[in-house]
Amino acid sequence: MLECETPEGPKTRLLAQRAFAPLGDAGGVCACCRIPSKYNLIARALAHAAAILGCCSCASDEMLGRRELELMAPVDAESCATVIRGLLYLQHQDPEAPVTPYINSPGGEVQNGLALYDVMRAVSCTIRTVCLGVAASMAALLFIAADEREVLPHSRIMIHDPLISGGVGGSALSVKARADDLMRIRDITASVIARHSGMSLERVFELTASDTYFEAKEAVEAGLADRIITRL
Repeated sequence: MLECETPEGPKTRLLAQRAFAPLGDAGGVCACCRIPSKYNLIARALAHAAAILGCCSCASDEMLGRRELELMAPVDAESCATVIRGLLYLQHQDPEAPVTPYINSPGGEVQNGLALYDVMRAVSCTIRTVCLGVAASMAALLFIAADEREVLPHSRIMIHDPLISGGVGGSALSVKARADDLMRIRDITASVIARHSGMSLERVFELTASDTYFEAKEAVEAGLADRIITRL
C-alpha cells in the first residue's frame, strides 16, 4: 500500500474514490483513500480543485448573507445573470434592505449590461455600488447608476462611446444598419450617464468621444461617484 497524497479531507477523498473505483488497482492502491496509485496525481488535483471551489462557494454564500454581490469580470451574459439572480433573491428576502455590489470590471457587452441596469433600477432595494480598481465602459455605467456610489482612493472610472465588436463587413446597407444601431446605443448610454451624473448630454458626448478616465477625486467632482471611502 502507498501513502495518501490527497490531504483535503474525507469528503473529497470519497468523491475521488467513486470517480476512480472503476479504473482498477494496477500499480498499487493508496492505503488511505483506496485510489489506484497510477491515478493518484489526478485525484490530488481534483481534491485541490474541490477544496478551492468549496472555499469560493462559502465566500459567495457569506457575501450573499451580508447582502453583498460582486462584478469582478467583464460584463457579459454570465456575469450579469449572476448579479441579477442575486438582486432578485435579496429583494425577495428583504425588499427594503440595501444591497452592495462591488465592481472591478473592464466593461463588456452593452445589451447584457443594460439588462442588469434595468434590474438595478427596478428592484425596491437601495443599491450601493463600490468601485474596487476600475469601473470602465459598461461597468462604469452600472457603477454610476446606483443610489449610492463609493470609490476606494486608487479606483478609476472610465467612460467612452460604445465600440463595434468584431470586423465591419457586408453590404453598404448592412454597414449602415450597424452604424445606426451603434448611434442608437450611444444615445442610450450617454443619456444614462447624464441622468445619474447631472452632466448635460452635450458634455457627456464630449467626454465619451474618447476614453476618459477619472481618478477617485475627479469622479466625485464630476458627479460619477458620491464619496471616497477608506474602509469597507
